[in-house]
Amino acid sequence: MIRNRFSRAVFKAVAIIILLTPALQAQVGYYFGQNKVRYKDFDWKVYRTEHFDVYYYNETDITARDAARMAERGYAYLSKTLGHNVKDRIPLILYASLNDFAQTNVINGLLDQGTRGVTESLKNRVTLPITGSYREFNHVLVHELVHAFQYDIMFNNELNITRFNPPLWFVEGMAEYLSAGMDNTTRMWVRDGLIHDDLMSVQKLNGTYDIRVYRLGQSLWHYIGENYGKEMVGKIFKMAARSGNVERAIKSYLNMDLKQLTTAWHTYAKSLTVPADTTMAMPADVAQQLTHRGSYYHRMNIAPAVSPDGKRVAYVANKDLDEEIYMLTQKPDGSYEQKHLISGGKSRQFETLRYFETAMGWSRDGKKLAFISKSGAKDVIYIVDSHSGKVLQEFQFERLNGLLSPTFSPEGERLVFAGLQGGISDLYLLNLGNGNLRRLTNDKFATLHPQWGPENEIVFITDRGKNSNAGQLLFSDYDLAIYNLSDNTIQLVTDLPGSETSPQWSPDGSEIAFISDYEGIPNIYRIRLNDGEIRRLTALKSGVSGITETTPAFSWSANGNAMVFSAFVDASWQLFKVNPDDLVAEIPVSPEKVSENAGKNAAIAISVTTEALP
Repeated sequence: MIRNRFSRAVFKAVAIIILLTPALQAQVGYYFGQNKVRYKDFDWKVYRTEHFDVYYYNETDITARDAARMAERGYAYLSKTLGHNVKDRIPLILYASLNDFAQTNVINGLLDQGTRGVTESLKNRVTLPITGSYREFNHVLVHELVHAFQYDIMFNNELNITRFNPPLWFVEGMAEYLSAGMDNTTRMWVRDGLIHDDLMSVQKLNGTYDIRVYRLGQSLWHYIGENYGKEMVGKIFKMAARSGNVERAIKSYLNMDLKQLTTAWHTYAKSLTVPADTTMAMPADVAQQLTHRGSYYHRMNIAPAVSPDGKRVAYVANKDLDEEIYMLTQKPDGSYEQKHLISGGKSRQFETLRYFETAMGWSRDGKKLAFISKSGAKDVIYIVDSHSGKVLQEFQFERLNGLLSPTFSPEGERLVFAGLQGGISDLYLLNLGNGNLRRLTNDKFATLHPQWGPENEIVFITDRGKNSNAGQLLFSDYDLAIYNLSDNTIQLVTDLPGSETSPQWSPDGSEIAFISDYEGIPNIYRIRLNDGEIRRLTALKSGVSGITETTPAFSWSANGNAMVFSAFVDASWQLFKVNPDDLVAEIPVSPEKVSENAGKNAAIAISVTTEALP
């Protein structure tokens, strides 16, 4: 998918890809069977707007209209920002899930679950799935539209395209900046580089072809856009395309060579990402480190799920260049032994383990573990023996395009999970005895990370906050909400700047702990439900994070004795364990004092207006 040159001859498509490590290019695209399989025929329809031909099928019938409105808003924003109008109509091809998207014939290559959109050059077609969050879809859509504008600028201005071979950070970083502004995941990458004195120069970034071209490229363009005006982005890109020389364009407009640009960028990035609070610690200073990097390629240990007794931890790792589920078990001396539990990517049964937005769930007796894997055309809920990995039950649903985060009821006879229908996520209740399925919610808001509490309440994250307006397709950052099974009501729990993710119940149900970038760096907080008091439990300068904002990164044992989280340290994700009794619960800053750099959905702020839409 990603190539070393951005030319018509060798670069046919650009994609927004959530790669896992700086060195995982070698493993991306590994699939059981190694062949793209078409499981169904798509009955395509076309919905036309001023600038787009939107291709959709029955499952995306409703969401196609919403996507078209977002696309037109994104087009208007990019046209103004870049000072350019795309010559021809843009084909926009929509899929209802990652599983359907993986079958696309727009490109020939295999698509891994980290690929969320692709734009190919020959016909300037933008192709992407809708994966349960309009907020995230808007970001990916605008990112891909940036590529459509880039292609049009290059290919329709009498340009000798073979002369223009820009570094990937130049095109991908630009797409990320214009679609997301600056986000806390990118700040985390930059901060990690600064902490470890390893933030690369622009010259070195020129020869980089992995995830860092997205993250560091976004940060670099953010420096340019915020200091010289966002319109400068288009000016530099156009001049570079005309001249075939990126450095010349930068020198002409910024009056800096690449060495000077590196110094200015690093200084600016440090002011935005490195906390002034010198008391903030690294994870290993306050918690027991459970995982370590085993090799250059083994950099991912994520999606922790701690057992009810706090003595075992299930997680996903890429130790052998395949995503697999491992189990850590505590020994009498407090150390942990590791056992491989489930292999991903080596059989049709566990074709692709889902972990980007989905958590694993334990039964309250600790005997069973539930998780999601792609198998054939659909996602499947697997319930396995937590010791042997033997499959005990599996569930697949014809009407659901995707499945996320199964969580057991207290008695272990039911599951709640997030299911996708037509790209929209909702809560579903599954009876494990008879397989009966009941839909609990039905709206356009994102419904992710459900966790069943001690009684009849389910906490989840959602973008249905007070600043959201589904009719106008305006969606807030993620907040916590509780669904009450007794009366089928939803109550918002938090309304903080930034996003809250990975909610976990206290043993008695009186509190919920969660990750929030409330103060600019994602850390663990807890809210007391009877009075709404919020306190910060960790103050980590690295932050508590998974691969993306919505990758589960925190788990709290049902007995309350163990908290396990993932943190990004030295360009890798590692797991850490702490006893909550050892944490000092601090009162965080008030919302009025939160840094302007706190996590915001910049893609929405940029490309979605509050005007009434047709």
